[in-house]
Amino acid sequence: MTAGPTAWDVYSRLLRRAGRPAWLVDERGTATWVGAGEAMTLPGGFVPGRSCTVPAGRLECEEVEGGWAVMLTPAVADGHVIPLLDPLPIPVFWKDRAGYYLGCNRAFSELLGMTADKVVGCTVHDLYPAELADKYRAMDLELMEGGANAVQRYEWDIGTGPGPHRRVQFHKANLTDSEGKVVGVVGMAQDITEQILLEQKFATVFDVCPDSLALTDRNTGRYLDVNRAFEEALGYRRAEVLGLTSVELGIWETVEHRQEMLGQMAAQGYLRNFETRFRKKDGTVFTALISVEAAVLDGRDCLIMSGHDITERKTEETLLRRTAEELHRSNAELERFAYVAAHDLQEPCRTICSFAQLLERRYGVVLGDEGREYLSYLTDGAHRMRELVQGLLGYSRVDRNSIRFEPVNLSELVQSALSDLSTAISQSDADIQLGGLPTVRGDAVQLRQVFANLIGNAIKFQPPGQRPVVTVAAHRGEDCWLVTVCDNGIGIAPEYADEVFGMFRRLHGGGAYPGTGIGLALVKRVVEAHGGRIWVESTLGQGSTFCFTLPA
Repeated sequence: MTAGPTAWDVYSRLLRRAGRPAWLVDERGTATWVGAGEAMTLPGGFVPGRSCTVPAGRLECEEVEGGWAVMLTPAVADGHVIPLLDPLPIPVFWKDRAGYYLGCNRAFSELLGMTADKVVGCTVHDLYPAELADKYRAMDLELMEGGANAVQRYEWDIGTGPGPHRRVQFHKANLTDSEGKVVGVVGMAQDITEQILLEQKFATVFDVCPDSLALTDRNTGRYLDVNRAFEEALGYRRAEVLGLTSVELGIWETVEHRQEMLGQMAAQGYLRNFETRFRKKDGTVFTALISVEAAVLDGRDCLIMSGHDITERKTEETLLRRTAEELHRSNAELERFAYVAAHDLQEPCRTICSFAQLLERRYGVVLGDEGREYLSYLTDGAHRMRELVQGLLGYSRVDRNSIRFEPVNLSELVQSALSDLSTAISQSDADIQLGGLPTVRGDAVQLRQVFANLIGNAIKFQPPGQRPVVTVAAHRGEDCWLVTVCDNGIGIAPEYADEVFGMFRRLHGGGAYPGTGIGLALVKRVVEAHGGRIWVESTLGQGSTFCFTLPA
């Protein structure tokens, strides 16, 4: 800086007679630099004997020889600071040691419900009720007494307008001069009203949640909060838990479970549906399913744990599993019994049939008409028993574990099944129509039984004198093939649509439509063993469509 008239942006710190300082700006005035440590003279608006109007009001300035006593100040004066702070959404203010507001930004004045020019030059006693103002002033004094590096953080209600007061969190520090002397206070006032409302809502939800909830310090493991469900689940009151760790409470049944939980948290950063066992205050143990999420709350690393008691569910699952195992054993024993019984019955059936035929050939004349009629009853019964035994054997052999899964061309398979039905097709003059059939993975022998039974039934269950028309087709679904066998037969009443797949279930007398009642039960067992399902769509007198799925 050189001596002589020079154009400067001049910032002046003038003292009122009452000793209250205020910042003012002589925009681009001309100052004369006298020399280091000397005062400057400011011509223009600052003339001896005249008061100067500034944002804080009218200032009466002391005249000194040669002009007005002013000092160059750092760029913290309103002229530079306000343009920088006004756009900020966070309220900012600064005061002198006497408690007078030296400046603030727009967010702070709006928080108070007034304009900035109404704030600057005032104290808290000018803006707030006496009791509240005394508290604010006491906080400022406490801060300034703490020295240059002291800081303050606290929450308070604020507001001067007719509307409701806002909850504000203050962050304050001391202003110092070049020598480190405390000359005032600067602070930020963050409106946390909405945050508090959200916290209150969260606290309500936290407390009434039916699952056990716990908030712990991630570094120390100490409980910061628990809800009512936690108290009820473990038998501890909230006051007994806070400040302690789960280890100190002894709620883990085994240390290994806790270590496993911590290991998964370290690897993933969270935990989902971790099954463990906890010990209640009274010593009883229960099974729980817990989830853990990391969170930062008020600058603190925390863990939020949720859990619910699944002891009853585990007991039911164990009972269900035992029941299923017993049922599986029972079914296996029943199937073995059926297989053995059916196998052992085959020989007596063959013997009865053989000797009945021999008796008819050798002694038919002696028996006469009535004797031969009785003998035919015996032969027919033996044949039906043999068919029944063979059906039971076939049914007992169907098991998913016995299926040999391999590619099966259904078009070729159906043609093979039709060759077994050639006599029935010829005698009934049946019209068999085949659509495009896919290749699937399955057991060719068992799937052949499915088509033979369904097509055979479609031919058999027809009104007298009607030519059977049977259509076999397949349609591709998302993850399976839908196979249909449609006929123009006598149909099935809707109320019997599920019953037809039952073992030995026959909807018609044996005289009209012979059979064992095992065929459709066998078909259902085979389809389900292949991972599919089967059903029938039918109206009595209008034919039937048997539908079943096979994995694609």
